[in-house]
Amino acid sequence: MHKVTKDAFTLILFSAVAAIASYLFTFSMARMMMIEDYSLLYSIIALTYILTIPQEAIRTVICRYTTKYNVEKNKGKIHELMNKSLRAMFIVSSIIFVLLLALTPLLTGLFHTNFWTLAAALTVLIFSFVLPVFWGIYQGLGKFKELGINNSIEGVLRLVIAILLVLSLSSKYQIYGALISSPISMAVAFLIGYWSFSYIRKNKKVKIKDNLTKYSLASVIVFGLVTLMYSVDVILARYFFSPRTAGIYAGISLICKALFFIAIGTKRAMMPNLAEKDIKSEEVECRKILKKISLLLGIMFLCAFVLFFFFPEQIVMLILGSKYLSVAPYLKYMIIAMTFFSFANLLVYYNLSLDKNKIITIRVLASAVFLEIGLLILFHKNLQQFVNMIMIVDILLFIAMLVVTIISPKYAEKRIEKEKHELKEMKNKKYKSPGFVNKN
Repeated sequence: MHKVTKDAFTLILFSAVAAIASYLFTFSMARMMMIEDYSLLYSIIALTYILTIPQEAIRTVICRYTTKYNVEKNKGKIHELMNKSLRAMFIVSSIIFVLLLALTPLLTGLFHTNFWTLAAALTVLIFSFVLPVFWGIYQGLGKFKELGINNSIEGVLRLVIAILLVLSLSSKYQIYGALISSPISMAVAFLIGYWSFSYIRKNKKVKIKDNLTKYSLASVIVFGLVTLMYSVDVILARYFFSPRTAGIYAGISLICKALFFIAIGTKRAMMPNLAEKDIKSEEVECRKILKKISLLLGIMFLCAFVLFFFFPEQIVMLILGSKYLSVAPYLKYMIIAMTFFSFANLLVYYNLSLDKNKIITIRVLASAVFLEIGLLILFHKNLQQFVNMIMIVDILLFIAMLVVTIISPKYAEKRIEKEKHELKEMKNKKYKSPGFVNKN
C-alpha cells in the first residue's frame, strides 16, 4: 500500500472516531434538548467555527515547516517552532477572548439569547489556538496514529462531559453544560500533547530563519473563507427561519457535514506527504498523491450518496430520531453539495500544501462566500430553495478550483516560456544591431 494511502486510511479511521464522538455529542444534544434550544446550540457552534478560523491555518503552517525541519533532521528547529508558536497563540487567544467578551452584547440580538450563554461559548477560545500547534507537529512528523488518538480523546471527553452535565442540570441551564464541555476536553488534550513531545523539548533550540508570516497569513485567510462557507448557512437559517425550521435545517447540515469532517482526514494525511515531495521537487509524485486521495474521496461520497438516496428516512431515524423525519427529502441534495464542497476543499489543501496559487485561491473562495451569502439572503422562501442555493455555490466553487489547479499552472508556465523567448529575441536583436560592437 502506498504511504499516503496508508496515512489517509489511518486518519480516516481516527477522524471517523473523532467525528462519531463529535456528532454523537450534537445528536445526543438534539435528542436531549428541545428543538428550539438545540437550534440555538447549533447556531452558537457555527459561531465558534468562525471564531476558531485560525485553527486549521495554524496546524497547516506548523505541519509544513515541521515537515521541512524533519526532512532536514533538525529537531532543534522543531523545538523552537513549537515554543514560539505556543507562546504566540496563547497571547493571541487571550486577546481575542477578552475582545469578544466585550462585544457579546452586540451578538445577543442575532442569536436571540443572553450574554452569559455567549460568554460560555467563548471559553472554547482558551485552548482553540494553542492545541492546533501540537496537531500540526504530529501531522508534520507523520505521527498520524498519535494525532488521531489526541483528536479522539478530545472528542470522546466532550461527549461524556456534555451528557453528564446536561443530565444533571435543569432544562434552563442545559445549554451551559453543553458549551463548557468543549474547553474542558481541549484542556485535557493539550496536556497530553505537551507531555507526548517531551522528547522534542530535550533538543537544544535552533533559531529559525524562515519567514512564516506570509504563508501563515495566506493560510488564515484561506481557511477562514472555507470555515465561513460551511458555517454561514446555519447562522442565516437561524436568522431567516423559525426556530423549529432552523433546527430542522441544522439536522440536515449536521448529517452531511459529518462526512465532510471525516473527509478532512484524507487531506491532512496528504499535506505532509505533498510538502515533503515538494521540498524534494518531485512534481509527478505530487500529482499521483492528489489522484489517490481523490479516488478515496470519490468512493466515500459515492457510497454516502447511494445510502442517502435510497434510505434517507432510515438514516434520519437512526441519527436524529423521528422528530426530524421531515429533513429526509433534502438529504440527497445536501450530500451533492457536500461532495462538490469536499472536492473543492481538497484542491484548496493541494494548492496550499505546495505553496502555490494562494492569491487566486483566496479570490475564488472570497467570491464564493459573497455569492453564498447573497443567494441565501435573496432566496430563502423555503428549505428546498435554501439547500438548492448552497448546492449551486458548491458546484461553482469546485469548477473554479479545478480551473485554478489545472489551468493556472499551465498558463503560468506558458507565460514564463513566452517571456524567456521574448528576452532571447531581444538579446539576439541587440547583438545583430549595426551599432553594437563586440569588445571581445
